Amino acid sequence: MKLLVIPDPHFPFAVPGLMGFLRKVKREYKPDKVIILGDLADQYTFTKFLKDPDASGLCSEWRELQAELGVLYEIFPEAYCCVGNHDQRIYKRAAEGGIPAKFLKGLKELLDAPDGWKFLESIVLDNILFFHGDGHSGRTAAVKLLERYRRNVVIGHLHGQATIMHLNNGHETNFAFICGCLVDVKAYAFHYSQKSVDQPVLGLGLIEDGVPRWLPFK
Repeated sequence: MKLLVIPDPHFPFAVPGLMGFLRKVKREYKPDKVIILGDLADQYTFTKFLKDPDASGLCSEWRELQAELGVLYEIFPEAYCCVGNHDQRIYKRAAEGGIPAKFLKGLKELLDAPDGWKFLESIVLDNILFFHGDGHSGRTAAVKLLERYRRNVVIGHLHGQATIMHLNNGHETNFAFICGCLVDVKAYAFHYSQKSVDQPVLGLGLIEDGVPRWLPFK
């Protein structure tokens, strides 16, 4: 099985040229399945942190988001999508406002995703665990993932890492794959990270017959 793994696009703040890159990758590698590792939508307007005073408003951000997602759905009419912390921002703000979940659209409906898309907290395909990666941090994250899950595991979330690590536990060799991200580092949504030591690493993952590989964005 050939799995294409797309980490953290944060629409509408994805890296310019992403759609052309994805079309090229699809043509070249012809994946059997596509997995998006979460943070499909940035939802900057709903952040609890200090906002850029020059940021566009909710309606403008949402129009751009829907336009870009429409292209993504055309490229990949079927996909699995992990739920990331940014994807949940609107629900967190609603909860803070005392709005019960039954009054809110689910993420698939909210993002007008096609029938072929499945949104899940975690996904297991080809004996590999995929999830967004909330709660994991630091340069030793791959080691911690292997120690905790004792299986092949793939995450996004950590924008500044593209890491593949293998460990043998005495019975089998497993890998941890941290896939980087696909964000526009110049977008105001990421101004908070401009002085970070580890800057976003742009690329995506390909897992063919259980062997992980990182493909840099270009």
